[in-house]
Amino acid sequence: TCDGGFYKDKHVVVIGGGDAAVHEALTLAGMVGHVTMVCRSPVKAKREQVNRLDARENVRFIWDSEVVEIIGDSKVTGVRLRSTRSGLEREILCDGVFPFIGVEPNAGFVPAKLRDESGHVPTGADLATPDPRIFAVGAVRAGFGGNLAEAMAEGVSAAEAAARRFAGRY
Repeated sequence: TCDGGFYKDKHVVVIGGGDAAVHEALTLAGMVGHVTMVCRSPVKAKREQVNRLDARENVRFIWDSEVVEIIGDSKVTGVRLRSTRSGLEREILCDGVFPFIGVEPNAGFVPAKLRDESGHVPTGADLATPDPRIFAVGAVRAGFGGNLAEAMAEGVSAAEAAARRFAGRY
């Protein structure tokens, strides 16, 4: 939402296939002319979000590919892609690139048994972990959409859930 307005009626590339990439591509699809999703492997995002993205006429997917170079001197003019199957490279023209290829969550302080294989912390609907004393919100939480306002709202929701859970205990 911050930079999408710079690309009105232009073509952008979103790199990645997780929840954050799909969320970003959906947001951009409503702001820009065309979105190309470059995915190295099958999309790992929530199915309903992928279906919404797939229904957009201004979105296309390039599968089994990775970006090996962003092309341009003073501004982006394209990307060079490499097929993960054949190794062949090709270039596509674009005006901007939005990489969402994964981040390592800063969740080292959370007990390992509460983290998934990606290092994120899975939660229930109330944002509680399997340890009822620990709640997770924002970028450390599995399934987080990547939006700062969403993280703030999750913080409020988790605080309210904790207050209900521990009311009168302390």
